[in-house]
Amino acid sequence: MSRLATRAEIIKLARLLKLEEPQLAFLAQQDVTQIRALRERLSAALYDSSRSRLVRVAAASKLIPVALVATIGQKLYGPLLCARVTGLLAPARAVEVALKLSPRFLADVSVELDPRSAREVIALLPAQCVVAVAQELLTRREYLTMARFVDFLSDVVIREVASTIRDDRALLEIAFFIESPQRLETVIGLLPAERLRGVIRTAAGDVQGLWSEALSMMTQVSPTLRGRMGDLTAALDDAQLTAVIEAVNQGRLWGAWLTVLTAMSADAQRRVLALSAHQTPEALSALATAAREQGIWDQLKPMLALMSAAPRQQLEDFFGRLKSAVRNLG
Repeated sequence: MSRLATRAEIIKLARLLKLEEPQLAFLAQQDVTQIRALRERLSAALYDSSRSRLVRVAAASKLIPVALVATIGQKLYGPLLCARVTGLLAPARAVEVALKLSPRFLADVSVELDPRSAREVIALLPAQCVVAVAQELLTRREYLTMARFVDFLSDVVIREVASTIRDDRALLEIAFFIESPQRLETVIGLLPAERLRGVIRTAAGDVQGLWSEALSMMTQVSPTLRGRMGDLTAALDDAQLTAVIEAVNQGRLWGAWLTVLTAMSADAQRRVLALSAHQTPEALSALATAAREQGIWDQLKPMLALMSAAPRQQLEDFFGRLKSAVRNLG
């Protein structure tokens, strides 16, 4: 999971510095908390470097009508300066100005805005306004920007926004960038059961591009919700579930996958392990290594016993290959 979280942080840092993700690839081996701390310090430094000028702009805006402030902001200042000034305005007045701006321009401002500096303003925005801006951001595939606002929007507004997002892929992309595990849990909990099933199915249908993001999402939530999502995954048809397991192996994601597996119901574990029996010895070795590294080898053993209903030959073959894989670990 940490590798996936690290990638998310690198993407966020690249956005802040106006760079491409490959230009920061050298950070991939760094601890995710260090990359996040660096991003937050740089964000604060960029804001503080122009704070005195921003304070003067905010003060001047109090002297002119709201409609004129909106016009000047959109025509003269531009989205970056407006984003920096937003948190310095009185929240109620900032909302008045926002309602005079087009959703397109507000989307431009959202890309540049650090939500932490304007949390009170965001909380006061009407749901209709937020939904309109979200639709504009969705059109641009600004999933990272949308995720950054999740911590500062109410459940009611998030539910309204989510109901307008028809693309399950987009929901996954947004969830991948949500920083707070608690907020991610809440957002997923707001989804109807059928919608969550569709999200899992969509991720499984695109294992090369989306499955790692879905798996990252599962590892960050509570064991109860993780088990629910794991059971939905185990309920996929054989071809889809096999593709998922193979994607886990190819992406070296066994550690994250085991975290989900241990939260599944017994029936789900049985089905996943039965299909895992067909993996290569190298894959089984990777699975066993991940189990040992996470200290859950003792938890894996009882799961293997769940396969007693499998055909005898398949069961004996699985145990034989697993024993060989473990022996090769030394």
